[in-house]
Amino acid sequence: MESDTPVEFVMDPPIKEEHMEEDSTMQEQPEEEQQQEEEEKTNEPSTSDLPSTEHPDEPTEEQTEPMKDVLSNTEADEDTTTPFLSTPASWQIPVAAYQQQQQQQQQQQQQYRSESIEPQQDPPKPLAEPPAINQKALLKKERFESRIKESKYDIEAWTGLMNDAQQGGDLETIRDVYERFLAIFPTSAKHWLAYLETELKFSNFNEVEALFTRCLKTVLSVDLWKFYLGYIRRINLGESGSSVTPEARAIIEKAYEYVLSNVGMDKDAGPIWADYIYFLKSAETTNTWEEQRKMDSMRRAYQKAVTIPLNNVEHLWKEYDQWENNLNRLTAKKFLGEKSSAYMTARTALREMRLFTDNINTNAVPLPPQWTPAELTQLDLWKKYIEWEKGDPLQLEDENAIMERVAYAYQQAFLVLRFYPEIWYSFANYYQSLNKPEKAISILKQAIEILPTSLLLNFSYAELCESRRQLDEAREAYDQLVAHLETKSEQLKSASQQEIARLMQEAEEERASMNLSDDIDGELREQLRSRERHVKREQEAIETQLNEQMDAIARAGSLVWINYMRFARRTDGIKSARALFSRARKATNCTYHVYVADALMEYHNSKDATIAGKVFSLGQKSFANNPDFVCQYLDFLIQMNDDNNTRALFERTLATMPAEKAGAIWLKFLEYENKYGDLASVQSVEKRRMEAMADPMVNMTESFLKRQSYLDIRTIEDEELGYAARQQWLAEAAVVKDETAQPPPQAPPPQAPPPSSSSKEKRPLLEPVHPEKYPRPDLSQWQAFKPTARPANASPIITTIVPGPP
Repeated sequence: MESDTPVEFVMDPPIKEEHMEEDSTMQEQPEEEQQQEEEEKTNEPSTSDLPSTEHPDEPTEEQTEPMKDVLSNTEADEDTTTPFLSTPASWQIPVAAYQQQQQQQQQQQQQYRSESIEPQQDPPKPLAEPPAINQKALLKKERFESRIKESKYDIEAWTGLMNDAQQGGDLETIRDVYERFLAIFPTSAKHWLAYLETELKFSNFNEVEALFTRCLKTVLSVDLWKFYLGYIRRINLGESGSSVTPEARAIIEKAYEYVLSNVGMDKDAGPIWADYIYFLKSAETTNTWEEQRKMDSMRRAYQKAVTIPLNNVEHLWKEYDQWENNLNRLTAKKFLGEKSSAYMTARTALREMRLFTDNINTNAVPLPPQWTPAELTQLDLWKKYIEWEKGDPLQLEDENAIMERVAYAYQQAFLVLRFYPEIWYSFANYYQSLNKPEKAISILKQAIEILPTSLLLNFSYAELCESRRQLDEAREAYDQLVAHLETKSEQLKSASQQEIARLMQEAEEERASMNLSDDIDGELREQLRSRERHVKREQEAIETQLNEQMDAIARAGSLVWINYMRFARRTDGIKSARALFSRARKATNCTYHVYVADALMEYHNSKDATIAGKVFSLGQKSFANNPDFVCQYLDFLIQMNDDNNTRALFERTLATMPAEKAGAIWLKFLEYENKYGDLASVQSVEKRRMEAMADPMVNMTESFLKRQSYLDIRTIEDEELGYAARQQWLAEAAVVKDETAQPPPQAPPPQAPPPSSSSKEKRPLLEPVHPEKYPRPDLSQWQAFKPTARPANASPIITTIVPGPP
């Protein structure tokens, strides 16, 4: 099983000739049978004389006959492909039994054809219903296409489109739908299987082999590889399955080795191992050397399988034990003893593995994350399973074997987590930890092709290239990321404009269809106004969503430019970073972060505060009303000890910035005066702040407490106002499921002083823990027990007298 090259697809000439002979026998009948059929037709009554029992609007068997004629040329092939299509695991049937089953099916099919010959009838008249049905199907297809155009990840629309194509029966249409779908979801194993089954149904062997070449190495699905193995066995079977030619057997054996070398470590690959061993066991030998070679091959397969945590590993071990003991009891003890420890480890590892894998959904179609609870649960399960594999639970001595199992776990995760950057980043980091940067770069390149706008993947790739002095590749990564974000921004703008135009057009068409005159009544006028308000609300919702999306892209783009400037400074110096800053501030959606980053970079690298001040002044022209930018500018001036410019910036900003945005500026101004000004200035700023904000939440006590604290020292709040006790109560109440919690206490209890923020006292051992969690009885509703005399007819009370101690 050392083979890494795919198996050649060999088509046996006997199979093709057999198909051709069957087709010819189906199309040409002996003259005697034709004469007999003509006599039967003349003796049978005419269908026009019989009473009609069919509904006039329902299609008859004759109307469905053309489809049978279309597939008549491939009936012989369908007889052999049906078992593979209906049950993909039919390749596990023993060869002789499978061949006998095929022959019986062919005989039954021929007998059915000979008995079901119907008299020729006049061609049916065309019905009026099919055009309506076709029109309905066309509208349905258009709706699916519209949904896919709106969101290419709409799985429900794709499924409906595939079902309609399958029902239509047009192979080119089916191919087009599958090709479009697999271009977006190339790791969906079940859709590859459906595509392969469709091509095999039409006996398109060349297309089937081309599809195998495209999907096998990238989609490590056991079901898909089983289907491939079944196909190899099918095309290489002889005329009788029990007598396979040596050449065909060699090809099939090579196919088994190829499959097991790729997916043999999967826990679901147990049936493939069992069938491979049966295939080796069924080989015919003619001399002692061939028999010994057969035994050696079976022993290698058994010894490899029982050391893998397969679902049927216990069954395989029992078979191996029985097989070795049947050969030689003396050697069996030796061989079984060598693998007993590895088998026990594999069996234990299987139990541990199933704690993760049994809850993992491996049949899901990969979709971009929406961060739902179900998605987060699946992500955590995959991460735990991968970490479990990294821990070497099988206690393998070969580091390459450990690496192969971990890589296989990541590749399995990519089948459903293809659009999760975290998994790709973790995979690349794993290879970096093994000192394999080439593989890490290859993985990151592949990931960036799938997720071109991922900052995590692009930054990781650029940093890795920089560490290897591949500077051109790193620059290209940054430039492409900027281009992708700009393209995404333009696409969002275009989509929003089209949506707004569609809304306006629908509103105009609706208004035009009413045929309104100059004189309309009040009720209709109110309906029109209501409709206009509805359209306006929808337009505002679209614009709001666009602004949020554009803001997110702008922030991401600014982060790209900042990292690009840092890269340029590290590799080419500060002048190269300045050139990039000039490009960045001309970008469409440049935020204030770029100006702050460049100004601080200039100050800390060139040691010149003048250039940094000019950059901040340049940014103030665009972000004068942005409180976050102004706060960063103020921090820089305060650090420079530039008192005049600091106070000037405070006054200039507070004079122009709206009051609802200036809260942070007032707090910083008050803090500055409190630290570095006199008392009169502090009180003046505090009074101005109270007048400007006009917020009932802003009170003198709170403002005073902020001035009398420093960093994390808040002794007044903790010990004199009970803030720490209130916070502790809120933290405890948050874990209580009952939302009707009691109000917080007005003051801490006198018998227990509240704990300070620096050191929290533990509860006494006898004090109840979280007493608010548990219900307490309402003693006011209890009724006192009042003894009464027993009635005369009451049942006697049986008592047991317990004897006292002797």
